Amino acid sequence: MTSKFAIVHKPTKDTKVGIDFIAINGKLYVAYLSGLFASTCAEIGDEVISLNNKRVTIKSTEDDLKGQIRSLKLDVALELVTKPKIFMHTQDKGKTYFMCHHFTMPPLLKDKKVPLEIWNKLISYTNLMLLPKTQVAEKYRLGVQQMYDNFVTRNFAKQGFAEAETTLKMHKAHMSAGTAHVNASLAASNLLAMAGAMLMPYGIIPQILIRNEKPFVANGRSKVEGVVNRFGGIMILFKETEFSLPIGLEFHLAE
Repeated sequence: MTSKFAIVHKPTKDTKVGIDFIAINGKLYVAYLSGLFASTCAEIGDEVISLNNKRVTIKSTEDDLKGQIRSLKLDVALELVTKPKIFMHTQDKGKTYFMCHHFTMPPLLKDKKVPLEIWNKLISYTNLMLLPKTQVAEKYRLGVQQMYDNFVTRNFAKQGFAEAETTLKMHKAHMSAGTAHVNASLAASNLLAMAGAMLMPYGIIPQILIRNEKPFVANGRSKVEGVVNRFGGIMILFKETEFSLPIGLEFHLAE
């Protein structure tokens, strides 16, 4: 698949370039564009291949890549690949919950003579079946993170005495977030089955795009390690949390 280069010029290290990323299935994708990068060939949903000719590895995180870009001066060159997909993303760096990014029919589907009607149905089904569930799950995930921050701040101020009522609320919020992610996964499974049935005659296989999020792990270390001993089980629950969120479909040729 042909790659392209999005290049911007940074007069200083502090110059903002207007780009953010999201990790999906072990790869990094463009998730937000504004300012300098919005004027380049970069598109939301592009896979990131390299930064200034240095290949992005499977271990690279969104923060790693943004940190490397911040440290650069002069030219910043991202090698990108546009893959055929229906992709959901956030606007304003997460301030607005997921929305569906509308692509024209990808060349892969055009080359296989997939009717425009089928492509439009896939977009519609994604909006109707998956998008609402994804929005709810993302809202709950952000809510759990906010509740955790409030819990730790308030109870540390009270020298470690957890309020039973607050602890119960956190358990309920955690379970609600988990249920919302399960519901989104079930909706994605239904969407995948429908997409597979529609695209099978054309030799195209759809795949669910999944974002795995560990909200209480930063730079490989748990953000609750120092809290577990003080608050016990509730913090262990948060320490092990990982949310898997379906955010669209990607399309491949059947081999």
